[in-house]
Amino acid sequence: MALFFLVEGLFGQHYKIGDLYTAPDGSQGIVFYIYPDGSGGWAVALQDASSNCTWSYGAQAVPGLSYFPYPDPNDYVYNSEYYKLVTDDTAGYSNTQFIRAFYASASNPNPIAGTVVDFENGWYLPAIGQLLKLAASLPFIRQNIIEAGGTPPEGDNYWSSTLRNNTQAWALFNYAPRGHHRSSFERARAVRSFIISPVEYDTTLTYHWSTGSTQPYINPSPQQTTTYTVTATNEWGCGATDSKTIFVAENMPQEFYDEVCQGEPYEANGFSVTAAETSTPGLITRTRTVTADGCSTVVTLYLTVHPNVTTEINVEACQNYVWNGITLYEDGDYEQHFLSTSGCDSTVILHLTLHYPDTTNLTESVCDTYTIDSLTYSFSGVYTWYFTSSNGCDSIVILDLTVHHS
Repeated sequence: MALFFLVEGLFGQHYKIGDLYTAPDGSQGIVFYIYPDGSGGWAVALQDASSNCTWSYGAQAVPGLSYFPYPDPNDYVYNSEYYKLVTDDTAGYSNTQFIRAFYASASNPNPIAGTVVDFENGWYLPAIGQLLKLAASLPFIRQNIIEAGGTPPEGDNYWSSTLRNNTQAWALFNYAPRGHHRSSFERARAVRSFIISPVEYDTTLTYHWSTGSTQPYINPSPQQTTTYTVTATNEWGCGATDSKTIFVAENMPQEFYDEVCQGEPYEANGFSVTAAETSTPGLITRTRTVTADGCSTVVTLYLTVHPNVTTEINVEACQNYVWNGITLYEDGDYEQHFLSTSGCDSTVILHLTLHYPDTTNLTESVCDTYTIDSLTYSFSGVYTWYFTSSNGCDSIVILDLTVHHS
């Protein structure tokens, strides 16, 4: 039985979720995830790095930091593939590295989520997949955080280090992932990765690996999923066998979903689309192949071009017309520009026709009385009547009356 545990130890010691982890600088956290092979894991800080920070203070693209888009964030409840995508996103350390490099020389009016973490000592802003794993483990580690003197992450909104598009980053809203505008103020909680201390190998044993090696350990680099087996034998000829499967993933295609306004150029995610190409609203699809470390994958961009909306209205008015707070006194065509719901130009053109009062002057000289519009006048004078003309404006009649009496 002792020999079995020695062989099991070849593949690393075991940590359990909820353990207190102490970093080399003395900072502490609670283990919330262990790698499947037991070689290390992630720990969450005991306190928030910030309770009120933005992801950025603008919609700048962070060089080197890829988007992790999803076509409809409201589908996450129903789409099982969505959970697989976000769970696989665990690049929090490299994301934070890009964010901090971008904002290192910037004058930040607000605390930035990726810069408030203690990155120099290994703490970073988690990716959305890491945040989801933290949320899943909270029921098991909440009390451990409290006993260690910390405050558990509650149901508030926490930033991840993962971008969704030009204006949004992923955040955890009450334990559910959502795309959130990067200028919003939310919380940030740091995590860090750790590795298990190196294994001490028993050199009194004889080892035989499935690769043919007789060393206590091997450093495999398989091109496909492979199971490695080792048998360790002591001096009395007693042995035990253990195995480990190294999974090699296939090159998975990447898809980016983004949007621009009609006539705007697009430069992001390694793609370049000219203003001439976005002159017509609709969907533009581009692909490119990325090769790194001998592996290649196809990257596809789905770019939605929103139209610039133009609306024309015809108005007739009397004397003047008030349009969005501006009083117009002359006929003509006028333009005002707004932003549509998609954030693109919305132009409204006003065709204005003004009508003015019609004035009719009458001069009459009569004997004794004068009757007009059922009214009878017996004295000289100037009389005025107001009517409404066919165009809806005032129509004025002025009577200059002279009455001669018998």
